[in-house]
Amino acid sequence: AYSCWTDGSCDNNSSKAGSFAFVLIKDDKVIKTFSKGFLATTNNRMELSAIIEAIKYTPDNATLIINTDSQYCIYVTDGKPREKNADLISKYNKERQRLKDVIFNWVPGHCGFKYNEIADKLSFDAYKMICDENNITIPKRMLRTH
Repeated sequence: AYSCWTDGSCDNNSSKAGSFAFVLIKDDKVIKTFSKGFLATTNNRMELSAIIEAIKYTPDNATLIINTDSQYCIYVTDGKPREKNADLISKYNKERQRLKDVIFNWVPGHCGFKYNEIADKLSFDAYKMICDENNITIPKRMLRTH
Protein backbone atom coordinates (compact mmCIF):
# COMPACT_ATOMS: atom_id res chain seq x y z
CA ALA A 1 0.00 0.00 0.00
CA TYR A 2 0.95 3.62 -0.52
CA SER A 3 0.45 6.16 2.21
CA CYS A 4 0.23 9.90 2.10
CA TRP A 5 0.19 12.74 4.56
CA THR A 6 -1.83 15.76 3.53
CA ASP A 7 -2.30 19.28 4.78
CA GLY A 8 -4.22 22.35 3.74
CA SER A 9 -4.81 25.76 5.22
CA CYS A 10 -6.32 29.16 4.58
CA ASP A 11 -5.88 32.49 6.34
CA ASN A 12 -9.61 33.40 6.20
CA ASN A 13 -8.74 37.10 5.72
CA SER A 14 -10.09 39.14 2.84
CA SER A 15 -7.52 37.56 0.49
CA LYS A 16 -8.44 34.07 1.65
CA ALA A 17 -4.99 32.94 0.60
CA GLY A 18 -4.47 29.25 1.15
CA SER A 19 -2.38 26.28 0.21
CA PHE A 20 -2.12 22.53 0.31
CA ALA A 21 0.57 19.87 0.24
CA PHE A 22 1.04 16.14 0.34
CA VAL A 23 3.82 13.64 0.90
CA LEU A 24 3.33 10.30 -0.90
CA ILE A 25 5.19 7.31 0.53
CA LYS A 26 5.80 3.71 -0.53
CA ASP A 27 7.90 1.28 1.52
CA ASP A 28 9.11 4.07 3.82
CA LYS A 29 10.45 6.07 0.86
CA VAL A 30 9.09 9.44 -0.25
CA ILE A 31 7.79 8.98 -3.79
CA LYS A 32 6.42 12.47 -4.39
CA THR A 33 5.89 15.77 -2.60
CA PHE A 34 3.72 18.53 -3.98
CA SER A 35 2.37 21.87 -2.79
CA LYS A 36 0.47 24.77 -4.28
CA GLY A 37 -0.96 28.10 -3.14
CA PHE A 38 -4.29 29.69 -4.08
CA LEU A 39 -6.26 32.88 -3.58
CA ALA A 40 -9.96 33.13 -2.76
CA THR A 41 -10.22 29.68 -1.22
CA THR A 42 -11.15 27.98 2.05
CA ASN A 43 -9.42 25.62 4.43
CA ASN A 44 -11.73 22.74 3.50
CA ARG A 45 -11.08 23.24 -0.22
CA MET A 46 -7.35 23.13 0.41
CA GLU A 47 -7.61 19.96 2.53
CA LEU A 48 -9.67 18.25 -0.20
CA SER A 49 -7.29 19.43 -2.93
CA ALA A 50 -4.34 17.85 -1.14
CA ILE A 51 -6.12 14.50 -1.07
CA ILE A 52 -7.20 14.68 -4.72
CA GLU A 53 -3.68 15.54 -5.88
CA ALA A 54 -2.17 12.72 -3.82
CA ILE A 55 -4.56 10.26 -5.43
CA LYS A 56 -3.55 11.51 -8.90
CA TYR A 57 0.06 10.51 -8.19
CA THR A 58 -0.88 7.08 -6.82
CA PRO A 59 -0.65 4.21 -9.36
CA ASP A 60 -3.84 2.59 -10.65
CA ASN A 61 -5.27 -0.26 -8.59
CA ALA A 62 -3.16 0.62 -5.55
CA THR A 63 -4.38 0.97 -1.99
CA LEU A 64 -3.81 4.43 -0.56
CA ILE A 65 -3.83 5.24 3.15
CA ILE A 66 -4.52 8.94 3.62
CA ASN A 67 -3.33 10.48 6.87
CA THR A 68 -5.15 13.76 7.40
CA ASP A 69 -5.93 16.10 10.26
CA SER A 70 -9.17 17.09 8.50
CA GLN A 71 -12.22 15.38 9.94
CA TYR A 72 -14.22 17.32 7.35
CA CYS A 73 -12.49 15.45 4.52
CA ILE A 74 -13.15 12.09 6.10
CA TYR A 75 -16.82 13.02 6.52
CA VAL A 76 -17.46 14.33 2.99
CA THR A 77 -15.69 11.48 1.17
CA ASP A 78 -18.18 8.89 2.40
CA GLY A 79 -19.94 8.70 -0.99
CA LYS A 80 -23.04 10.67 -0.01
CA PRO A 81 -23.94 13.70 -2.15
CA ARG A 82 -22.91 17.08 -0.71
CA GLU A 83 -23.73 20.62 -1.81
CA LYS A 84 -20.74 22.44 -0.36
CA ASN A 85 -17.51 21.83 -2.31
CA ALA A 86 -19.44 19.49 -4.62
CA ASP A 87 -16.97 20.14 -7.45
CA LEU A 88 -14.03 18.86 -5.42
CA ILE A 89 -15.97 15.97 -3.93
CA SER A 90 -16.91 14.95 -7.47
CA LYS A 91 -13.22 15.11 -8.49
CA TYR A 92 -12.32 12.99 -5.47
CA ASN A 93 -14.96 10.37 -6.36
CA LYS A 94 -13.71 10.24 -9.97
CA GLU A 95 -10.03 9.95 -9.04
CA ARG A 96 -10.52 7.37 -6.29
CA GLN A 97 -12.20 4.98 -8.73
CA ARG A 98 -8.76 4.23 -10.23
CA LEU A 99 -7.58 2.86 -6.92
CA LYS A 100 -8.26 -0.48 -5.30
CA ASP A 101 -9.00 1.15 -1.94
CA VAL A 102 -8.71 4.45 -0.13
CA ILE A 103 -8.40 4.29 3.64
CA PHE A 104 -8.58 7.40 5.80
CA ASN A 105 -6.64 7.77 9.01
CA TRP A 106 -7.31 10.84 11.14
CA VAL A 107 -4.25 12.28 12.86
CA PRO A 108 -4.07 15.33 15.11
CA GLY A 109 -2.27 18.23 13.44
CA HIS A 110 1.01 19.65 14.73
CA CYS A 111 1.73 16.62 16.92
CA GLY A 112 5.20 15.75 15.72
CA PHE A 113 4.44 13.05 13.14
CA LYS A 114 7.37 13.30 10.72
CA TYR A 115 5.48 13.34 7.42
CA ASN A 116 2.64 15.42 8.82
CA GLU A 117 5.18 18.07 9.77
CA ILE A 118 6.77 17.88 6.31
CA ALA A 119 3.37 18.31 4.62
CA ASP A 120 2.61 21.23 6.94
CA LYS A 121 5.91 22.93 6.09
CA LEU A 122 5.45 22.39 2.35
CA SER A 123 1.94 23.83 2.57
CA PHE A 124 3.06 26.83 4.60
CA ASP A 125 5.91 27.52 2.17
CA ALA A 126 3.40 27.51 -0.72
CA TYR A 127 1.14 29.82 1.32
CA LYS A 128 4.02 32.24 1.93
CA MET A 129 4.85 32.19 -1.78
CA ILE A 130 1.30 33.01 -2.90
CA CYS A 131 1.18 35.80 -0.31
CA ASP A 132 4.52 37.22 -1.47
CA GLU A 133 3.48 37.08 -5.13
CA ASN A 134 0.30 39.03 -4.33
CA ASN A 135 1.69 41.47 -1.73
CA ILE A 136 -0.43 39.95 1.03
CA THR A 137 0.69 40.42 4.61
CA ILE A 138 0.74 37.12 6.44
CA PRO A 139 -1.42 37.33 9.57
CA LYS A 140 0.47 36.85 12.83
CA ARG A 141 -1.78 33.95 13.82
CA MET A 142 -0.64 32.04 10.71
CA LEU A 143 2.99 32.59 11.69
CA ARG A 144 2.31 31.31 15.23
CA THR A 145 0.78 28.05 14.04
CA HIS A 146 3.67 27.18 11.72
